[in-house]
Amino acid sequence: MSKSTHVLGVTAILMLAAPSIANAEPTCPTDYNVITGTSGDDTLIGTSGNDCIIGKGGDDIIDGLEGDDVIYGGNGNDIIYGGLGADSINGNDDDDIIFGDDGSGTGSGDGDDWIVGNGGDDWIDGGDGEDYIKGGDGDDELYGGGGNDWMLGSGGEDVMAGDTESDVVRGGDADDVLCGDDGLDELKGGDGPYDRLHGGDGPDILRDSSGASAVHGGGDDDDIQITWPAGWLNEWGYPWLVGAVSGGSGDDDVRLTIDSTNPDFYILAYGDDGYCSSANDGTADYIRVTGPLHAWSAFPDFETVDLR
Repeated sequence: MSKSTHVLGVTAILMLAAPSIANAEPTCPTDYNVITGTSGDDTLIGTSGNDCIIGKGGDDIIDGLEGDDVIYGGNGNDIIYGGLGADSINGNDDDDIIFGDDGSGTGSGDGDDWIVGNGGDDWIDGGDGEDYIKGGDGDDELYGGGGNDWMLGSGGEDVMAGDTESDVVRGGDADDVLCGDDGLDELKGGDGPYDRLHGGDGPDILRDSSGASAVHGGGDDDDIQITWPAGWLNEWGYPWLVGAVSGGSGDDDVRLTIDSTNPDFYILAYGDDGYCSSANDGTADYIRVTGPLHAWSAFPDFETVDLR
């Protein structure tokens, strides 16, 4: 599966351990309709009730239709549609394409998977392999698992977390939490006005231009560029604080751009070698602080200022 690596923190983020259903043995709930495939390439269609569908081997096409379904793709490159209802989908091994469709549910799979949550509040774990994972309209939890993954939020307030490899994580339309973990990760906030970005360990690239209020680079040498747009602070009614940007440990390159027209503002920045402050005089100021850099702005609506 081909992916671009150019898509494209919150001083601390508490992440709960994600449940894992990858490589789970097929277990069907009581009173479910059981539909079982063969070792070949099967087309398995569910019913309007609650189904347990087991693909076994081969490249299968599985559609759960209505009801709260449990679906196992088995070995082979499968295409799985959850259908309506709160479904649990496990692609198992090989390279699968999984669509959660409407309703809340869970999905996972090893191999290089393509997983789309669609409607509902979904929990998705890409497992091993290089995965493309996209949330839907609900509040989703997306976990990349092993491999170099691409995760994309959509509607809803999403939590997205990479793993030990180099991941690309992009926010969606609402307020999202983006975590890189290990590796050289690229995190970019979406259209939500209150995204939180945390790079984790590794030299990360963090970007946001929609009003990210909390950004933390984490360990290693990070490249951080954040823009707080004009009118964002007034719109959200916080007259005393725009947000916080922290490079974390390492030799970080942090650029904060504040774009507005009112000259009344105050910047406080500090790093390993002390701190400095600046009040706007109608011109752009340039402040450089060595070591980890933290920046707060005390007043809304000001000229463009770069902190680096």
